Formats: sequence, structure tokens, C-alpha cells
Amino acid sequence: MPGPKSGASCQNDLIVMIKKNFVRTLLLVAMLGAAGNVSAQVKQYNNELSEFHALEVKGEFEVSLVHGSSYNVLFTVDEALIDYVECNIKNKTLIIEIDEKRIPKEVKSLYKGRNAAVATFKAMITMPEHPQLINMLDKTVLYDNMGAPSAREIKLVAGDKSSVKSFDVSAPLVSIVADKRSSIMSNISCEKLSLNMAGNCTATLNCSDVSAIEKEYDNSAQDVVKRDVESIHNHAKSGSKSIFNGSASDAVFECSGSSNVNASNFKIEKSKVTMSSICQLSVNAVSTLDIDNLNGGAVLTIIGNPAVSIGTITKSSVNRIK
Repeated sequence: MPGPKSGASCQNDLIVMIKKNFVRTLLLVAMLGAAGNVSAQVKQYNNELSEFHALEVKGEFEVSLVHGSSYNVLFTVDEALIDYVECNIKNKTLIIEIDEKRIPKEVKSLYKGRNAAVATFKAMITMPEHPQLINMLDKTVLYDNMGAPSAREIKLVAGDKSSVKSFDVSAPLVSIVADKRSSIMSNISCEKLSLNMAGNCTATLNCSDVSAIEKEYDNSAQDVVKRDVESIHNHAKSGSKSIFNGSASDAVFECSGSSNVNASNFKIEKSKVTMSSICQLSVNAVSTLDIDNLNGGAVLTIIGNPAVSIGTITKSSVNRIK
């Protein structure tokens, strides 16, 4: 059985331990220094592409759409992450994503912590005509300023906290589907606009030359629609909020489930209203207002002096402001 260590031996062990801790400290400082420099080590590379008509982006990319004569994408990405960006075309759809599973733990650690670097993922996409479909997932940020009109339908799908900073489009039909806390800022020129929003998302829409709008809102979705239109069909439910500014010839409002629709600054020649549950609607009716059915605690506020026809009102209230 070994005996206790001598004083000299203990002193040597202490020196070795101090050296090891010193080396570890140096390594830690080096890693932190590297982490602080990652954000500055950004590289660009350009991908020339074949023709595509749709775009799908997965991951925290900042995407810009630019009009040009060819199909290509210019990436601006941190050098430490550039090998994990994937760009492919499948079935005429350009798919851009980050392969999180392939990123080593030591690289991921550079972007974690209070003073960690912020990863840079940017993609500037150039194409001759506007994509027919844009599908954004997982906190993608979109700047769409192509400006060129499209002869085809354009559809935008935004989910998972995606943010549309600009979506300036002109097409016969524009469809927008938003969910999961996404946000949209848009200038739209089209014959028909279709909106389907849910999951606490928000939208501000400036519409021009729009003949008809169809809206369906659910789960705390919020929007503001501006400009004049021919007709609008608004279906609001489950805590959604809508604000209208402008005018319309015909409007149909279907409200339910704690929804709140403010159309007090939206003059409508002919209106039809159906409301159920604890919801609120303010409607600026000019000529005629058809109250089809109000029940379950609905509150309708009429602004103006239209001719009113009443179907059924049960446990609800109607206020009139002339």
C-alpha cells in the first residue's frame, strides 16, 4: 500500500494542476475570441440556376427578390456556416435551407451565449419573373421588390414567425396564407385578393385596383386593409382583429368567436352581416344593410343611415350612429 506523498511530490502535483488550468484558460479565451470574430468572417458566393417558378426557404434567412434576365442566387453567409447551406431545385421549386444536423457542436457553440456572434444568412435571388409560390418557414425575412407585373397567380405562405418586410406585387390573383406569429407588409395590385390568416399573425395591406377581397381570419390574427375595392367577403373568428380603410360597393361580414372588425372608416354601399358569439363589428353602411342573423352576445354598431332589413336577433345588441 503506497504511503503518503512527500512535500516535494505534492508541490509538483500542484504545479502540474496550475499549468493544466492555465492551458484550459488560454483555450477558453481563444474560443471566445474566435466567437467574437465569426460574424466578421462573412463570404459571398453566387449560384447560377436553371429555371424555377416557386421558392421555398427554411431557416433564418434574409431573402431579397430582384428582377433580372437570368436565374441565380447570391449568398452572403458566415464562413463557419457556409458548408451547411443547401440550395437545390426540385420540380421547378428553388429550395434554400440550413442543414442543422450537419453543423458540428463546436461550430454551434460559437453562436450560443450572451456575447455570441449573430449568424449571417442572406440570399439575393434574381429571376426574370415573379415566383408563383413563395413558402417561408422558420423565421425567414423577405424583401420582395421585384416590381415586374405577373400574368399568373401569386401565392405567399408565411409561417413560423416569418416576417415579410415588403411584398409589392401585381397579378390577376394574389393569395396570402399566414400563420404562427408571422407578419406581412404589402402593396398589392390585383383583380382578386384571397387572405387566410391565423395563429396571432399580423398584416398591413395597401390594395389598389382590387375588384374583390376574400378574407378568413382565426386565432388572434390581425390586419389592416387600405384602399377602395369593388367587393369584400370577410370571415372573422376566434379573437381575430381587422381594420378597414377605404370603400366598397358590396361587403359581406361573417363574425364569430370574440372577433373584432372595425369598418367604421370603410364606406360600403350594400352590406350583409351575420354574427354569432361574443364578437364586435362596426360597419359604415351607405345605402342598404341586411342583418341576416345576430346571436350569442354579438354587438353590431351601424354608422350612417342605410335602409336596414332584419332577419333574426337573439341575445345581441345593435347600436346606431348617424
